[in-house]
Amino acid sequence: MNEPPEAVTEPAADEREQATTIRVFLALAPPDDAKDELARALRPAYEAYPRLRWNRIEDWHITLAFLGELPVTTVPLLMPPLAGLAARRRPLRLALHGGGHFDERVLWSGIEGDLDGLHQLATDVRAVVRACGVPFPERPLRPHLTLARSRRGDHSA
Repeated sequence: MNEPPEAVTEPAADEREQATTIRVFLALAPPDDAKDELARALRPAYEAYPRLRWNRIEDWHITLAFLGELPVTTVPLLMPPLAGLAARRRPLRLALHGGGHFDERVLWSGIEGDLDGLHQLATDVRAVVRACGVPFPERPLRPHLTLARSRRGDHSA
């Protein structure tokens, strides 16, 4: 019995582009003990606000520069100069403190401590990215750690 031939399809152009690009941002991850402490403090909120999309603890970060969608081949070009920058920097003394929301859609924890150092690090990181010839959207640094977002179209949470 002859089987019909399998259909062979080429990925659509946007699928090919997605496969060759990656969403990139450069960020600091809080130490595990700080994340654990905040997660314990948030437990009641997880249950009180189940309609929010809570970020996974392992994904918590403080964004220094959002680069957007980049070709996957760009990432290895950025790593050596960024690693060199990190090696020359002293650790920042930061703490999670307070919180709030952006446009009632994003729930965040605030950052306190060496904010001047954090702003300088973000400036230096962005300079390295520009020196590598990588264009990215310039956005002001608003030091925070995103905890949760409202689900699309749902602003009742």
